Amino acid sequence: MQFKNASLTHVGRVRSANEDFHADAPTVNGHVFVVCDGMGGHVGGATASQVAVSSILEYFQREKHENIFQAIDRSLVYANEQVYARSISDPSLKGMGTTATVLVIQGEECFIGHVGDSRIYVKSDNQLFRLTKDHSFVQTLVDARVISDEEAESHPQKNQILKAIGISSSLEPTICPQPILVKQGDVFMLCSDGLNGMVNDRTMEMMVDFQDLSLTATNLINAALEAGGHDNVTVTLVGIHESSHKKSTFKHFNPIDYKNTQEFPQTSVNKKKPAKTVLWVATSLVLMVLIGVGLWLIYQNKSDGQNVMPKEGKKLTQDDLDIFPAEQISSIKEFEIGLENGEYFASYYVFKVTVKEGKVTDYRETPEEIRIAEQKKDKVAEAIKDGWIKGKPPTGQESNYYTKTVKDQNGQNVALYKKKPQVVKKDEVKEAEKDGWTVSNPPSGQESKYDTKTVKDQNGQDVTLYREKNSQQDETKDEVKEAENDGWKVGNPPSGEESKYDTKKVKDKNGQDVTLYRKKKNSENTTCTYLHKVKKGETLSKIADSLNRTTKCKGLDPDKIKNQNGLRNTRINPDKVLSGTCDCD
Repeated sequence: MQFKNASLTHVGRVRSANEDFHADAPTVNGHVFVVCDGMGGHVGGATASQVAVSSILEYFQREKHENIFQAIDRSLVYANEQVYARSISDPSLKGMGTTATVLVIQGEECFIGHVGDSRIYVKSDNQLFRLTKDHSFVQTLVDARVISDEEAESHPQKNQILKAIGISSSLEPTICPQPILVKQGDVFMLCSDGLNGMVNDRTMEMMVDFQDLSLTATNLINAALEAGGHDNVTVTLVGIHESSHKKSTFKHFNPIDYKNTQEFPQTSVNKKKPAKTVLWVATSLVLMVLIGVGLWLIYQNKSDGQNVMPKEGKKLTQDDLDIFPAEQISSIKEFEIGLENGEYFASYYVFKVTVKEGKVTDYRETPEEIRIAEQKKDKVAEAIKDGWIKGKPPTGQESNYYTKTVKDQNGQNVALYKKKPQVVKKDEVKEAEKDGWTVSNPPSGQESKYDTKTVKDQNGQDVTLYREKNSQQDETKDEVKEAENDGWKVGNPPSGEESKYDTKKVKDKNGQDVTLYRKKKNSENTTCTYLHKVKKGETLSKIADSLNRTTKCKGLDPDKIKNQNGLRNTRINPDKVLSGTCDCD
């Protein structure tokens, strides 16, 4: 299979930094394409996406994998480990994460996997198909048919994803379990939600052009920017230039529009319909009209003298929800709600609404049996079990309390209140003081001897702290003196006797090269052993130099230590004990 590709990314019109990252590379497992959309601040998000992309490519480049499905899964898990470890080791990156989409073209087959809400599409036979399904809250609502795919794009929780690389120590990516077969002229599209969140599928479908992928990428980015460019935008296009497949085979997740009726061929327009069918259709229409009128009358009865639309700008209470006009329920999402997160009844139990962060995010009609049961409940007793108290909050402290009105067993309104949980802000000053930092200014004239940094106190105010720099400055090691203690001398061996002497170069305390010599020992070369416990920050080169200098070993190098101890790379965990043999000095 032969292909051509083009990629483009843009910071967008709102963000100050680009947290998206993309790359592709040929590997021993095929050609790998990756697009990631970072999150966690402009530093954390950018770091997470870059670490994830490089980790995924590194995984595929290291060795050949027999099971490519398993390899994609493990590459994403490996990326998760790297991003999570980085966030743990660096407090400034805490909470960072990233989405990821991976496409691998291996021979005549293609394979994909993903995490989060970045997507992979394929355009085939002039139609755009979604090959991935978002790991997001709104996608679960679409799957449950609570909202439509179109409503999901403007849903207040559209950015709430359920899976991401780096936010947890474990991860379960989604891997397409079958190879994707594509034919000549098909185009894969990997993108961050900065594209598909601003431009709908139908528009993207018309814009993707196999003939000019670079122009297509530019046009897609521009379309997202013209629609608002609220997020970073990234797109990678892969056009199939040659393929052995004459037919494309893949599973897609294109949304089903339940609102529109399907269109059927107009081949039987002139045929007469059976009488039974006509009767059935007529009866159904009459029933639908009667049901509609009945519901309208119910809602009207509910609203007569009782249900009144709240004033614009009012923060709704439970009382307002109780009498909210049922026929106007769709407008309830426009109001601020003065209730804590949870589910509440509205319009005299006709509807149940979901409140989150002061807004109604969802509403649905409740069955009649539930309405009757709710009316009989003693809501006061239930609320008291949850910590609510009868009456009004203390005067002057109303803002520190939640309030609501519920019905008692007799149907009477009862006012309740409950204290809001206090958010304790982190006092970074006290934490820093444990590490020797102080709010006191350095002595006048000695400012250069102190480090400074700014942290937040418990009130969120900036506080400048000071700490004296480490007095034990790292001076350049005088290797000459150390070598002289081992019998080495400065200079060159006596003329004509060079073969009887060993020579080496070291650094003096000024960092200058100094040649040393020492007479070779007469004893025969024998084998010695070494034992070394790794210290934090030590590399194999440093360990080899140390062993050659402080033990009887000579000629010991990093590769020999690595091979003798079965190390896979040069990174060594502290406290690991290394052992082996060497030539005796």
